[in-house]
Amino acid sequence: MIIWGVLGLALLTVLVVLAVSLVRSGLGVLREVSAAGERVGELSAQVERLPPHPPASPAVLEDPVVLRRERLEHLRRVRKVRATTTALRRAQRAATPVRRSATARPARGGAYDGRN
Repeated sequence: MIIWGVLGLALLTVLVVLAVSLVRSGLGVLREVSAAGERVGELSAQVERLPPHPPASPAVLEDPVVLRRERLEHLRRVRKVRATTTALRRAQRAATPVRRSATARPARGGAYDGRN
């Protein structure tokens, strides 16, 4: 009979400890939620004080011919930059002497190309 009484008291002790821990955790969460709510209120007040942003004109409503011309001009500029970069790389490769190793072996998985 004494064993059952001790087990009952141990069970009650564990339950009380768990309940206190749960209550403390819940209060901590509520404090954090309250602090976050206050911060959101401060940020929303700052956003309201910002000047209004002018609406951007949607490209869908602009003239398609002008849009196409602008896009093609952009693509031409990109191609020109790429061509210039490629030409510079090729010129640098052509100016760099080919270094050949003492034992001319093919690279992994391929034939010897003179650059190993």
